[in-house]
Amino acid sequence: MLNSGRVDSVRLDSDQENASQEKAAKEAAEKAKETKKTTIRTKASATRRKRPTLKKWTPTNRLRAKKEGEVVPLTPRPLHRTSSIFLRTISPRVTRAEIETICKKYPGFLRVSLSDPQPEQVKDGELGAIVNRDLSRRVRSVSALSAHKTVVLNDLKLAARIIQELDSRHKIWNQNESLESSFGLHSDNPILKDITEYLVEEASAEEEELLGQGVVPDDSKNKHAQAIKVIEKEVNDYCEQYKTKLDHLMRPPEQLSDSELASLGAKSEDVEVEKFIQANTQELAKDKWLCPLSGKKFKGAQFVKKHIFNKFSDQLDEVKKE
Repeated sequence: MLNSGRVDSVRLDSDQENASQEKAAKEAAEKAKETKKTTIRTKASATRRKRPTLKKWTPTNRLRAKKEGEVVPLTPRPLHRTSSIFLRTISPRVTRAEIETICKKYPGFLRVSLSDPQPEQVKDGELGAIVNRDLSRRVRSVSALSAHKTVVLNDLKLAARIIQELDSRHKIWNQNESLESSFGLHSDNPILKDITEYLVEEASAEEEELLGQGVVPDDSKNKHAQAIKVIEKEVNDYCEQYKTKLDHLMRPPEQLSDSELASLGAKSEDVEVEKFIQANTQELAKDKWLCPLSGKKFKGAQFVKKHIFNKFSDQLDEVKKE
């Protein structure tokens, strides 16, 4: 009996020790968790305190930061409108860096865009051909008088006269004299077919009433419905001005005389060839002539001329073309 009682007491003591150890372990774990939380909180607060205040990136601050070597953040540019300058021809000797240095002097410069050099050249000069773009075919504004009935009829007459003049100048759609009449317009050109019906004005009171032409009085409530009052003098002046602009297309080209051509700078083929021969004929001594093109010497100027015609015909052809 005594032995059994001792064993039970030992078992009770061991159970109490295990329970106390587990309790101590739990308390230690809870303390460790609390210490971790406090350290994390203290570190976070320390980092928040150490975080620097954000800079206001003004233009002066940006320049100062660039000089000091700091990284400047990119900011979106405000809404702006760009414009381009088109340089038609640039010598191939000019470099891209030279163009950029010139353009950087002006504020607002962005970039330089260069196209490939053109291989086609005429007498050491670029052709500078430009393809017609949609911008060149844009709708252009005209005067409101261009839609007036009198102006439209006048434009039709001018167009018919220009077509007739160009047909007679280039001998297209030749018409027989027997078909010509004193009244109306007769031509084999299909563009001018039945154009007389549109050129003849036929008065019709009923048509004018249906069209409702007229001017609304000033005391009308519907101001937006008023038509523009057209003065007859303005219409006549507009037609005369347009006729003077197209007058050179309705007249045959004038033939200039030789004296007028010479005064305008025209060159004669024979005179230019003779100048070329004289420039390449040098007299060294009596009966001793030199041709600078070949370096040969001759006894007379006529032999030098014959030599140039035989040996340098290609250069003579270039002189004739010029």
